Order: sequence, then structure tokens, then C-alpha cells
Amino acid sequence: MTSEDRKVMSGFPSLDKIIGGFRPGSLNVIAGSPGRGKTGLALNIAYNAAVKYNKRVLFYSLEESKDEIQSKIALFASKNSLDTAKDLIFIDDRTGPYEEVQLNLRKGIEEIHPDLIIIDYLQLLVPLEENNERGIAKVTGFLWHLAADYEVPVIVLSQLHRGFERNSDKSTLRRLEEYKYAPVVQDADVIVILRWEDYGSDRENLVIDVHLDVAKNRFGDRDLTATVKWERAKFKFFEEE
Repeated sequence: MTSEDRKVMSGFPSLDKIIGGFRPGSLNVIAGSPGRGKTGLALNIAYNAAVKYNKRVLFYSLEESKDEIQSKIALFASKNSLDTAKDLIFIDDRTGPYEEVQLNLRKGIEEIHPDLIIIDYLQLLVPLEENNERGIAKVTGFLWHLAADYEVPVIVLSQLHRGFERNSDKSTLRRLEEYKYAPVVQDADVIVILRWEDYGSDRENLVIDVHLDVAKNRFGDRDLTATVKWERAKFKFFEEE
């Protein structure tokens, strides 16, 4: 099987058209301010990979429990596909010291042989004693090697400060570097930033447009945007046909 055959598509045509899917051995970052839907998008990508493309996914959650993750998938999964999703999406919610999580990830990969790894999220991997740019560099370096060693795409979610979106007079990569995310910019092959407008207090009941800004793409064009729909009440991301 060639590396082209082993790419994992996101299931969102407008995004896949820009980045060409998630490639074996690549480190991909999905970033956004708190509450922007990073986990929701990641779970929808995991679901699409499993149900649409029959891919095995290791979803490593450092924030929410396995039951919480499964409940969110059940909100948007069709009844006919839920069993497939459960069979092909392997959720690991074990937390612990950085070195322990490293070991858990490697053991999980060797046991499951996933086609895609998703980690939620980067800042929770950073050792407490190194909660700075150096600590982020340690984690992104490890994840880069993890992807390369096992020749599997890795997606890691990353929090951005709320002020990041307000300082839009500079390029996205420059702003990332200024917000102590230089290691992310250096190590990532693809960086996607989630962005959407403030819909006010009624946003929970709305289907809203979410913009996926491709800030870095080592494999092709960048500074392009894919737009998807997010039905927040059902945790569902989709594109209109």
C-alpha cells in the first residue's frame, strides 16, 4: 500500500481539497480559542475516518472521559453507523505524568495499529514544570517523532489565547510565534485554525458557519479557508452538498 493510499481524509471536501488529507508520518495541528469546537471537529473527523473510509482511529483524550467522548459521538452518529464507529474508534482517557502518557500512546499504537491518531489536547501534555515554550517544544518534538516512527498521521488539538483572534493585523504564523507557539509552527506539517463569528446568546440553537483557516501546509497551498457547518446542539460538523 502506497503512502497515497494510506492518507486519511477528513470527510470535509473543502478541507481535503486544500490539504489533501492527513498523510502518513505527518503532524497536524487543529487550533482555536476555548469553546471554538476543536474537540467536536476532531470527533467528526474520527467518525468520518471510521465510518466513511473504514480507518482505525486512536483518540487519546486528556480532557474528557471515555464515556463523555462516546456520548458526544452518539449525538451526531447515525444509528446504522454507531456500531462501526465504536468498533473502529479506540478511546484512551488515561492521564498521568508526561512520560506515562508517552508510554501509553506508544503501547496503544502497537496494540491497535491505528490509521490515524488524534490527541486532545497539546497543552495538557506539557509537563507542569515546563509550562512554557520549551515545554511545548518537547511535546511537539515527541509527536513529530511519533508520527514518523509509526508512519501514521497525528492530529493534535491546541488551545489559543482568546486575544489571538483580536490581533489580526499580522499573519497567522507570525501571531502564533508571538504567542509562544513557535515550536508548533516549526514542527507541524499542517496547521488549521478554527474561526467563527459571535452569534450571541442564542448560538446553541443555531447551525453556524465555522471557518477552517489553513495557516500552514507543507504539502501545498496555505492561507486558504474551508468553511463547514456546525450544528452545536448535536455536536455535528458537515458540509452542504
